[in-house]
Amino acid sequence: MAPDSQSERIARDLRSDILNGRYQAGDRLPSERELAQKFHVQRGPVREALRKVEQLGLAEIRPGGARVCPLESASLDIVGHLLELSEPPDPEMVRMVFEVSSTLLVLAGRLGAERGSEEDIARCLESLERLAQPDLSAADEHKYLLEVSDALVSASGNLVLALAHKGIRLQFLERLKDREHLLRTSAEVRLPMVAAISQALQERDAETVTKLLSGLASQVARDAIQTLETQTKEKQLRAGESS
Repeated sequence: MAPDSQSERIARDLRSDILNGRYQAGDRLPSERELAQKFHVQRGPVREALRKVEQLGLAEIRPGGARVCPLESASLDIVGHLLELSEPPDPEMVRMVFEVSSTLLVLAGRLGAERGSEEDIARCLESLERLAQPDLSAADEHKYLLEVSDALVSASGNLVLALAHKGIRLQFLERLKDREHLLRTSAEVRLPMVAAISQALQERDAETVTKLLSGLASQVARDAIQTLETQTKEKQLRAGESS
């Protein structure tokens, strides 16, 4: 096995143990020697694995060993790993991500309506028009919803907002299984909301855009979390029946 593969395997196991609570904040991780013996490797891949865990903010390497850090001090990059701890992903974790992503979308809409150029608004309206088609497949609806959010973020002119939006997408949307079916809502809900958002954007009515985007994002989040909760209960029932 190549050294990079060895270090990634060790880092993955350490990351999983920390996120699953086997190691708590302040705990000392196994020493380089112990990890080398456990994984049957030299110390080089172990050191690289510990550096990867430290880069995520999950541990701090000190003289005498590495200690686990509180999750609150970790980087945004752990969100995707947290979602991958279970299948389906933990509905509560998904709810927390939605709280942040929805807030970013609503802020982008308000700033876009207030600050966006005519060209920016035109791009937003074009994306909304595609999202307003009544018989969209799940894949197309997902694609156009992302187009709308990207257009609104661009129109906001806020670099930090754009970076946060990109981070959430990389760590959440692109790692969420079956996202095309999870992140959607019924045409009966979507179509009138999209039409109203388009009208409010044309009128530069930031308050109405904010309210409508909040409603749409909340509906998508509720539907997705309800689906995940149902899947989680079904999995628990199957596990109970097989035990």
